[in-house]
Amino acid sequence: MARENGDGAVTHPVGMSILDPSVNYPRNCWYVAATSDEVGRGLLARTVLGQPVVLYRLASGAVTALEDRCPHRSLPLSYGSLAGDEVVCGYHGMAFAADGRCVRVPSQEHVPYGARATSYAVREEPPFVWIWPGDPGRAELTDPPALPWLPRNSAAPTEQWLPPRNVGMNFALKPFWLCVCSWSLVFE
Repeated sequence: MARENGDGAVTHPVGMSILDPSVNYPRNCWYVAATSDEVGRGLLARTVLGQPVVLYRLASGAVTALEDRCPHRSLPLSYGSLAGDEVVCGYHGMAFAADGRCVRVPSQEHVPYGARATSYAVREEPPFVWIWPGDPGRAELTDPPALPWLPRNSAAPTEQWLPPRNVGMNFALKPFWLCVCSWSLVFE
């Protein structure tokens, strides 16, 4: 049985905390971060694999994701605002481009070298927005898992999103990790 250990982290029977950074999640793979209709021109805060992430749409319609933490004072970037395609931190107004680079500091003429938020590879394949929390260079080498039983342009989750009940699990056709998953750990 899971229980809270006093600092907000949930401890499981094996003594592992879901907020423990030493937990070895597989990072070099695609995870669902949101549904396509959830991500708009506003800032959407999510936690994926214990990491805070902010998702938003660029003016072009593409989805992007940054670590939901300003590198200056650690305020969640989702508490800020969107100015064009830049996320503006709500603390001191530092602005970050979609690739995580700090592009403007209101009180300084020059942006500090190395000031950046972590950016994540993102792919939108309706009805989901997928995020790759691992090595960004490896994200281009693989596609999110195919989910042929899902409608491509559905406005809301429905019963038809589930695989047919009379179809057995054929692990040769579907990756095992896709079939057996603890969503409480992956997507909070």
